[in-house]
Amino acid sequence: MCVAIGAIFWLLNAPYVAVFQILIYAGAVVALFIAAIMLTTRKESVR
Repeated sequence: MCVAIGAIFWLLNAPYVAVFQILIYAGAVVALFIAAIMLTTRKESVR
């Protein structure tokens, strides 16, 4: 959805706003991914 908003900004001749929108969205996805990795427990392998 946010990529589509970035594309709309690009089509409205606002490339800086479009790139900023996409970078903010990508940063939020990366932060959510890192938080999910940190908050989940890892099973210990038995040898």
